[in-house]
Amino acid sequence: MAVALDRTAPTRTTPTTHSLRGLALAALATVVWSGGFVTSRALHDSVPPVQQAFWRWVAALLAVAHVVAAVRKGAGEGAAVGRVLGVLREVAVELSDRARAATG
Repeated sequence: MAVALDRTAPTRTTPTTHSLRGLALAALATVVWSGGFVTSRALHDSVPPVQQAFWRWVAALLAVAHVVAAVRKGAGEGAAVGRVLGVLREVAVELSDRARAATG
């Protein structure tokens, strides 16, 4: 009984949309995670750590709830994530402006 072996060279595949999206989401997670450290350091004099953690969890819950609601309505995950990122960007700009005004 002879077994035929496939001796062709493996082909290289181009990155798919899913793999690029995964990399983008991993980078976003890193940015959000590191942003938490920066925010905590900036607010450590005015906001207690437990309160900072509470508001971080509230913001995360609202963001996830918004994405889940949009996906259930059929609006698409991408549109919901885009709106959440837009809100987060505005919050980051506002916090940055306030920190700059407090220090300068």
